[in-house]
Amino acid sequence: MKNLSLAILLVALMALLAYKNPTLEDYNHYLRMSISQELQKESREGLDQIFSSFLSGIASGVVTSQTVRRDFVFFSLYTAPVGDEELKVLGVLSNFIVLEKPRFADKDKP
Repeated sequence: MKNLSLAILLVALMALLAYKNPTLEDYNHYLRMSISQELQKESREGLDQIFSSFLSGIASGVVTSQTVRRDFVFFSLYTAPVGDEELKVLGVLSNFIVLEKPRFADKDKP
């Protein structure tokens, strides 16, 4: 009986992981929200926030269009080229975990 309960629990967990595996559209929404939050940290005026919302939609669309999604049924791996580097994100249970983020040039350098 204990083995049956464990098997049912394992099947239920696998079904939940497969059901909550995020799509490319979910990834696009995640990128748009992340970029928007980063831009709004730097902007303080109302007009800047409107532009940051607009720009985050464009930027997320560009990155998503170049993203390769590898679907492993229970989770997905998203890889997008950003300049000479890559953005790697793991999608599991409708959440996203950044595995590798591109390093951009320092603002202090000429």
